[in-house]
Amino acid sequence: MTRPKNQQIQRAVPGYIVLEEAEYYPQHNTTNSVLRLALAGVVLLGVGYFLFSLGTALIGILIPDPVIVVEQPAPSVSIGLARVQQSLHKQSSFEVRSFTVTTNITIRQDNDDFLWVFPVDQTSVDYHASGVVTVGYDLTQASVIEGEDGNLHVFLPIPTVLDVDVQPELSYFEVEVPSNGSLDPETMTTIVSRAEDALAQTAYARGLVAEVNNSGPQLIGYDLFPGTRNLIFHTQFPEGQK
Repeated sequence: MTRPKNQQIQRAVPGYIVLEEAEYYPQHNTTNSVLRLALAGVVLLGVGYFLFSLGTALIGILIPDPVIVVEQPAPSVSIGLARVQQSLHKQSSFEVRSFTVTTNITIRQDNDDFLWVFPVDQTSVDYHASGVVTVGYDLTQASVIEGEDGNLHVFLPIPTVLDVDVQPELSYFEVEVPSNGSLDPETMTTIVSRAEDALAQTAYARGLVAEVNNSGPQLIGYDLFPGTRNLIFHTQFPEGQK
């Protein structure tokens, strides 16, 4: 701020002349101040926009945009009868699903060493078996005919158990041997050998084998005949199941 200048002022007093010093403050130019503030704001906006653009460009270089790959559907085509038959028989078996199955196998063994006055005691062996059962189709049993509608009709066989993998680490025995009884060592071997068949039968009984008909035809068409439009699949179910 500019130091105020002292200015003498005469004031009339009867019989005297009195000189007084008065302070004077010069007036500021308000218009120039406003213009300077506006100019400074414009400069700051310009600098801010430049920094924003620079930062955006650097981010685009350091972090590129992700590439989105859109899988195009396979073109729809027709297929001949001979090719379908060849593909099915060449594939042989087709796995659709695998299930974890548990079952219980029990063997009762009569004991010979007992007094005739007492009831017969038995040795009981229970094997709680667990395994993975794989279900699908034997495609060598499939048949194909050309229908009057111009489509090829594929008649799939009844789904079947293709493989059973017993899991010993999840299976266990429960054995009860009476005081006057004994356990035949071959009993343990026999019961384990029955585990695969027992797990397969359990899969049939629980409807797991028939269940693959819900998705099996679509999987066969997608894997063996992608994009084919003139195939119609027909399924069959195990006896008593649908």
